[in-house]
Amino acid sequence: MKKLLYFWLCMLYLLSTATGQNPVWTLPQKYLSIGLLDDLPTNSPSGGYNGQPAYFTSNMIADELDSLRFFIVDENVYNGYGQLIGGMYCNGMDATGAQEVCVIPDPSNCNRYYIFSAIKITNPDEKWLPTYSLLDLSTPQLTNYPSGTAQNIVSIYNLQSSWGFTGSNYVATRPGYAATRLQADGSYRLFMHDGVRTIYKFKITANGVVYEGISGILQPPPFVFQEFYNQLQRAELEVYENSNGTFKLAGCYTSLFTNAQVSIQIPIVFCAELDVNGNLLSSGYKSFPYEPMVTSSFPPFTFETGFIHGLEFSPNGNYLYVVHTYNPQAPDFQNPIEYFDLTSSSFVPVGIASPSLAQMHDKSQIELHVDGRMYVANQNGLSRLLNPDNPNPANWEWNIIPFIGSNYTWNDELTGQLNLRTYTLPDQIDRMNYLNYLQTAGCCLARLSQTHYQVISYTYTTNTVEYANLN
Repeated sequence: MKKLLYFWLCMLYLLSTATGQNPVWTLPQKYLSIGLLDDLPTNSPSGGYNGQPAYFTSNMIADELDSLRFFIVDENVYNGYGQLIGGMYCNGMDATGAQEVCVIPDPSNCNRYYIFSAIKITNPDEKWLPTYSLLDLSTPQLTNYPSGTAQNIVSIYNLQSSWGFTGSNYVATRPGYAATRLQADGSYRLFMHDGVRTIYKFKITANGVVYEGISGILQPPPFVFQEFYNQLQRAELEVYENSNGTFKLAGCYTSLFTNAQVSIQIPIVFCAELDVNGNLLSSGYKSFPYEPMVTSSFPPFTFETGFIHGLEFSPNGNYLYVVHTYNPQAPDFQNPIEYFDLTSSSFVPVGIASPSLAQMHDKSQIELHVDGRMYVANQNGLSRLLNPDNPNPANWEWNIIPFIGSNYTWNDELTGQLNLRTYTLPDQIDRMNYLNYLQTAGCCLARLSQTHYQVISYTYTTNTVEYANLN
């Protein structure tokens, strides 16, 4: 009877839900749900989550009733009660993720998820190896690996060995991931930027992850450069699906401008156009170099610069929002929160907030929430921009969701490097209804075997018993 009740609750709830974006966000040790902050569930005695912050990345997935299904903090995966499901490892190293960790549902199985992350393989050169794990919530068995154990994590792969990337083509300085909504052919598309010059493309299908090759090589900036590299930037990769089935892809990298007198690192934001097959087009490519300010007149030259942390498309795809560090000594870094008008022929950032307010969030990533607002973070709370389809500095609500009882902590990947300090926000598949893949009778029926009921009895003076707390 209880399982039948669950089934009908599941179906009724799903039929009433039509809003895109992930309804739950990790902000360890908190999480955001329906506009409210709550503590992540802890389960320290069993080796589960103990309330620690994320030192690298985090993410989470809700079930069809908006309750926590599982969450990720660095390399560890926990269930909705904070119990450890398992750790993501490969070759004896932790798959902690670098700037973001991407979670994609299996299009044929609502109990399975692909988790794309990364492993640091060199230090201090900041080289990372892209990896993914396959999480299966339907098999409560313990699977052992040579370098660790993991419960329910069926397998973990590194992309280098799975698809034969060679040389510098597979070693990312900080891999960025961006996934699309479910496509007409029943697959998800995934793009990966190696942080240098190359965009790779994949499909997540009913048969697994399919590597489709190189999407394209990014064009060089409009000035002399020595190389692309990205160890100084810790940002995001974003994709937007246009109405005609093509895509926009936005990210950042660092170019090194050098001559006999000076060597300057220049952060560059790019926005590329991709065709319906995910191939980089030569037309429509835009980039903007955030130029440092040289502060000495004679060699050895010194300069003031900044670092990119957040990128996000507006819901209508007409604007690209960017968050970068504040540096009053460098004109290009004096407005920490900006946007690019993608409908304009010029690709020039416009400040969207006063520097005095924006600089509180200059280390934040930026994400579109299920409520249609754009959010940034600082140690005291979350601020949001109303109606991001119509950029207006008057639309900001500052610290609208405060952190009560604790501050949100930036992380720097345990490096101590100031440029890597970031208030991370969980990556999501933008404009995807996160409950659509559960919105079938088959998925609701499949979930019945995993539905747990915690029964607490209360005995009253009349000797009647009430059963409560149906989980």
